[in-house]
Amino acid sequence: MQRNGGSGMREAPVSVISPEELDGNIKRAGERLARLRGAYRCGLLSGQQLRHEAALVFEEGFESFLTDKRLRLRVAPGDWPVFAGALNAWKSDRQEARLRACSWLYFFVGNEARDIRFRDEASAADKAGVLRLMEAFRVPAEYFRPVPEGIVCPDERPAHFPSEFIVGDCIWVNDESLAQGRCGPGEEITLVDHHGLKTELRIGRRIPDAEKISRQDADYLCTGSVGGYTSARKREIRVYIRDGRVSSLRFFKESDDYAVDCPLWREYRKDRDEIAGIRERIIDGMIAG
Repeated sequence: MQRNGGSGMREAPVSVISPEELDGNIKRAGERLARLRGAYRCGLLSGQQLRHEAALVFEEGFESFLTDKRLRLRVAPGDWPVFAGALNAWKSDRQEARLRACSWLYFFVGNEARDIRFRDEASAADKAGVLRLMEAFRVPAEYFRPVPEGIVCPDERPAHFPSEFIVGDCIWVNDESLAQGRCGPGEEITLVDHHGLKTELRIGRRIPDAEKISRQDADYLCTGSVGGYTSARKREIRVYIRDGRVSSLRFFKESDDYAVDCPLWREYRKDRDEIAGIRERIIDGMIAG
């Protein structure tokens, strides 16, 4: 695992998690869960409602707590054994110095998935605060386990709106004509990505810079389908150009798209289903008390 100074990121000089704020957050979550369990025992909540509310407590008290602090756990696959070992060592003696040997908690900048970049490494005090939060919510280290090396990961991430997705980050091997503006309205092109998956596009129109309100606006409006991510049904696809390359594609999914089973992603889906199972067990533990 990279040591401080070797990862290219410095440790943040200021901690963003105060002990008082952390204690208050944990206390509020505990009190809220106690009230929910009481309401369930009195018949005021169904089991499904209890589970839904407990999941909200986890989202707000754990996940949103970290996001609001702009903190994210990030462990490289090859570094996972060292990370897990460092956590076990910290649990035995609570020495913050142990946490300075490992790079796994970072500040991030950016609001959308495609724009997130990692900045400074968090301080040892903030790392200790996150570990206390994990203990309070009974979150095992495995919840943050990275995708194992050798598994092919989709180049897809959620966008801003529900059912909206972004694919790619300059992954197409034959995007020159589109990226350089040599394609006109009505033309049909096939983009091939680094996995060999094909995106079929019919050019609608190119958006002039004068019509763009912000850098987030698309460069082309097209119709088509994205191999490996959508069904063959044609839908609107927005194409983004950056630095002379097709940067990404953006589109909305419908039910037929979620049913697509691309063989490339099966091992990835299986691995992420295991992480989802860990989350369900965390909720089970919160409900049980």
